[in-house]
Amino acid sequence: MIKICEVKVPLSFTEDDIKNAICDYLSIKNDYFLSYSILKKSIDARRKNNICYRCNFLVQLKGSYTGSAKVEEYLSPKPRERKRADNLRVVVVGSGPAGLFAALELAKSGASVTVLERGKAIEERVKIAERILAGGPVDPSCNIQFGEGGAGTFSDGKLNTGINNTLVSEVLNIFHECGANEDILYDSHPHIGTDLLRQVVVNLRKKIIELGGKVIFDAKFTDFAQKNAKMQIFYEKSGQNNIINCDKLILAVGYSARDTHVAMQEKGLEYSQKAFSLGYRIEHLQSQLNAMAYGEVASHLPPAPYKYFVHIGDRAVYTFCNCPGGVVVPAMSQPGEIVVNGMSYHARDGVNGNSAILVSVNPSDFGSSAPLAGMELQKKLEQDAYKIGNGKFIVSRLNDFLQNKATTRLGKVTPTIKNYVLGDVSKLLPGGLVEVLRKGIVEIDKKHPGFADPDAVLTGIETRSSAPFMAYRGENLMTNIENVYSVGEGAGRAGGIVSSAVDGMKIAIKIVEDEGHGSN
Repeated sequence: MIKICEVKVPLSFTEDDIKNAICDYLSIKNDYFLSYSILKKSIDARRKNNICYRCNFLVQLKGSYTGSAKVEEYLSPKPRERKRADNLRVVVVGSGPAGLFAALELAKSGASVTVLERGKAIEERVKIAERILAGGPVDPSCNIQFGEGGAGTFSDGKLNTGINNTLVSEVLNIFHECGANEDILYDSHPHIGTDLLRQVVVNLRKKIIELGGKVIFDAKFTDFAQKNAKMQIFYEKSGQNNIINCDKLILAVGYSARDTHVAMQEKGLEYSQKAFSLGYRIEHLQSQLNAMAYGEVASHLPPAPYKYFVHIGDRAVYTFCNCPGGVVVPAMSQPGEIVVNGMSYHARDGVNGNSAILVSVNPSDFGSSAPLAGMELQKKLEQDAYKIGNGKFIVSRLNDFLQNKATTRLGKVTPTIKNYVLGDVSKLLPGGLVEVLRKGIVEIDKKHPGFADPDAVLTGIETRSSAPFMAYRGENLMTNIENVYSVGEGAGRAGGIVSSAVDGMKIAIKIVEDEGHGSN
């Protein structure tokens, strides 16, 4: 088996096109070729008149390769050895990617695992989320942020990550086993889509239960106590207080679970301030974004993603969480707040594409040295936005925003969020940050003409791109509290579905290594 890289494949390719491209690359005849599998596929749009796919392949030939093309010998990775932890009892709080993958890894090692989720199972959560998406009120216990699957369930389901960890491929394979399309294993910008991700999450839950784990919904974690290296976990369900005895506690709550983080700080868990970002959602016509990326062949390609970044002085202005063919969604977790996020379905076939357009915010901007001051800043801005818009999302035409005036009419781009009012989104953020965002958008447009389309729209505000704090972790990956672990985005240790899942697995593996015995 050999690996070959950067093989050009035409846009509208067939099976024969791939085989011919591989044979041409290796300078071999077709009858010497046995089979192939795709390792990576990406669109090369550097030359608009010669756009193609570039692929990495694993290739099986009839004999040894003796040609001059650049190839690598490929050896299949050995399965990871897993210790046993049959007598270990662990409670995982939260069923986002970090919690689910931590629980799955522990269950595979034989540990007794219970997952507590304050929200509802995905089947009921979808109904609640659909009411919120239609402009209905926020359920503080189950919404776009809380519930099975975590905040990422109502997003684009993007699986690309900047981390370099051997567990990434394991995570992607588990997603595939649970129902995600095979292309997530090789696409350079893999995504599942919120519609398919919902079933994937259900299948993850079923795997945990089949291995002996428990998942309890509508169960709000409230406290814990320790005695003689053992723990008691307290939670509320249906108005009743309940107790679980265990050995380890994994906090896999998102950073939107503000009440939990406040309670954990009061229990002595150490937090520190962390930089984050603020901004808006920007929407363009997806057809325009496709034309910007691909030119005349745009109709032959999937909806174009984008990712832009510029420096304005000592601050960064950048796009984040791009949702091609997606919609802007209300992402509040409590009544009296205004927060936006983006979401797209697997087909990415919506009229608009959206992304966060953000400016970096440093701890020096928080106005306090308190560890959770950034969280309080987020909360204040969200509540102020609710008051300024009288409970509605404020939308501005981009040209009006750049000219520092309120919007009274829209152009060719129609906002996808419900319950909006035209106005001035600049009122939702501190003036200094607004000016940096204006300059950043102009600079991005210089490098990528068309981004500052006058008719693009901004919807405010986006405050929850990442955690504004970080939970302490020592060399043993434990917090400063014995037997308590904090993982994922809510620990300030991850930034997306895959990195959160990897962090959950990493903690689970460490717990089993420290407490387990033997191997599977």
